[in-house]
Amino acid sequence: MKKKLSKGGKIAIFIIGIIVLLFVVASIVSTPTDGGSDPTSSAAEGGEQQSLKGKVLYEDSNYKVTYVGFEDPGMGVTAFNLSLKIENNSDKKVVATLVDGYANDTAVFFGSGVPVEIMPGKNAVGVFILGYNNTGISSIDEIEKLQFKIQLYDENFSESLLKTSDITLNLK
Repeated sequence: MKKKLSKGGKIAIFIIGIIVLLFVVASIVSTPTDGGSDPTSSAAEGGEQQSLKGKVLYEDSNYKVTYVGFEDPGMGVTAFNLSLKIENNSDKKVVATLVDGYANDTAVFFGSGVPVEIMPGKNAVGVFILGYNNTGISSIDEIEKLQFKIQLYDENFSESLLKTSDITLNLK
């Protein structure tokens, strides 16, 4: 004999159905539609950008900064990710930031979701988020040149330990 669902049971099944539907829609929206290519790949990752991988952008006796990559995370936000490997050969813990950022000579914001902290004698790959909202840039493929300065602080942000001159990345 079939058991009849109560009104509360019907509501619970309806809510579960809505949640499942939302997950299905979210997975469809986030799946690439161009034959399954990686959403982070772009024309900017070819040619010049490939030759930049591993390029030392700054080096002295205490610090070394190397280019790792520049990509669109494909999340529908107005930001791209610039990855840099930072080596700390000093005797102090440092926090890395990027300042005075430009994309194609238009000012942009570089931030990081979490501080890029590096202990003495260690290294880290910092992902710096380039916010391009209100710049006229609509695609990573449009960015031909990035400019920024690397600034390193002590762990309390009380002392600037390094501020480089302008670093220019020609992506095309």
